[in-house]
Amino acid sequence: MKTIYISGPMTGLPDNNYPEFNRIAALLDGVGGFNVINPADNEPPVPNPTQADYMAISRLQVVMADIVVCLPGWMNSVGAREEIAIAKTLGIPFISVDWLIGGLAD
Repeated sequence: MKTIYISGPMTGLPDNNYPEFNRIAALLDGVGGFNVINPADNEPPVPNPTQADYMAISRLQVVMADIVVCLPGWMNSVGAREEIAIAKTLGIPFISVDWLIGGLAD
């Protein structure tokens, strides 16, 4: 079973963009055959967590992925760009969610 990590912008977006993360996670879960890592599901690691606290978790999750799926706007997100940089360094492929969804619809 392939593990997919969802990467995208959160900071400054309504509800931290969780609705979009959850929508894509549900779509991937519905297709089946994937272990989906959705950072919107991450519990606060410490009281009053910062972005750096959440990124510590995300870095570990990216390392566990077979592929990273990028939500729109990821290039404008410091955290998502860091996640993609980790994926690139480790040779983990990353693709646009739009491309993936188009492929799933075929």
